[in-house]
Amino acid sequence: MVALFFDMIFMSGLVGLASYILHTWSHKGGWADQDGNVKRPPRKNKETGKKQKRKTGHYGLDQWFKFGGGYYGTFALIQLILSEARQSFEFLTNWEGIIIYLQNFGIGSIIDFFVNQINMFIQAIIWPVHYLEKYDGMGFILIAGLSYFAYKTARTYARNQHVKQDP
Repeated sequence: MVALFFDMIFMSGLVGLASYILHTWSHKGGWADQDGNVKRPPRKNKETGKKQKRKTGHYGLDQWFKFGGGYYGTFALIQLILSEARQSFEFLTNWEGIIIYLQNFGIGSIIDFFVNQINMFIQAIIWPVHYLEKYDGMGFILIAGLSYFAYKTARTYARNQHVKQDP
C-alpha cells in the first residue's frame, strides 16, 4: 500500500513537471496551437525533401515526439529516463563491475549497449505492463488517473501562460 501511494505521488509529480516543461517548450517553439495541442513536426524538410535528423531543435522535444507526445509519451519518456538513471547509478556504484567491463571492452560491449538501449526503449513504451504486474487493476487505475490529471493540469497551465486569451 505504501509503495502504491509513493508511486502515485512520485509519478504524478514527475508527469506533471515533465508535461509543464515539454508543453512550455512546445509553445515557445511554435509547436503547439491555441488549444494547447502539440503539432508533430514534419519528418521531411519541405525545401530539400530530405529526412530531418532533428525536427524541433530540442533534443527533449524530439525524444518526446518519438514516444508519440501526449500523456502516454510523457509517461514513457519519464520511464526511460528513470531506467537510464537507475542503470547508470548501479553501474557507477559497482567499482568491480566497472573494472571488469573495461578489461573486457570490445565489439561485444558495444553491441550489448545498443541491445540494452532498445530493450529499455521497449520497456518504456510498454510502461502499463510494469504497473499492472506490480499492482492490481485498481492500483494501475489510481496511478494512471492521478498522473493523467497532473498531465492535463500542467498542460493547461503551460498553455495559459503562453497563449494570449481573447477577452
